[in-house]
Amino acid sequence: MSLETALSKNDWSQIPEKKLKKVYVFWGILSKFLIINTSIICAFLKLMECHYSCKVLWEFQQEEKRLPTTSEDDIRKLKSLRDSLLTSNSVKVSIVTDEFLE
Repeated sequence: MSLETALSKNDWSQIPEKKLKKVYVFWGILSKFLIINTSIICAFLKLMECHYSCKVLWEFQQEEKRLPTTSEDDIRKLKSLRDSLLTSNSVKVSIVTDEFLE
């Protein structure tokens, strides 16, 4: 029995208990799978943010021959480098947030 069929029933007492248990087990497994994959995706996105931030910092140091400061000019330069680096790699610019660079 599909979930759609189960949900479309007006009277749940018409559905055999064995079939309901299968639906519960299936959704229980699926929800655990989604939670695990969600945490893996979050960790991967954080890793990407760190990776590209390091590349941006490296490019800044190559161009400016110094570490960036918290000045507006340096922040603007970091954001510009981030935009060009991520765009050239076909990665969404939002992977490395402005807050992360500041």
